[in-house]
Amino acid sequence: MVDEVSEVLTIASEQIEDAPSFGSVDTEFIMGMGKVDAKVVMLLDGEKLFSIQDINVANATNTDSKGEGNV
Repeated sequence: MVDEVSEVLTIASEQIEDAPSFGSVDTEFIMGMGKVDAKVVMLLDGEKLFSIQDINVANATNTDSKGEGNV
């Protein structure tokens, strides 16, 4: 689900590093860290970030609040 896109970046593969380890925190949904100019951008895997169950809950909530089935 996206409410707004503020910027779209093209990041070359050589600018992407592996996801860092945060100890016991699950980082499976982080694909990597991109470095663009002076910025560091976290690259997320949407399929791992949200489960099907999460999406179904969001759809049900949206249906209840707007009377529609689309998110």
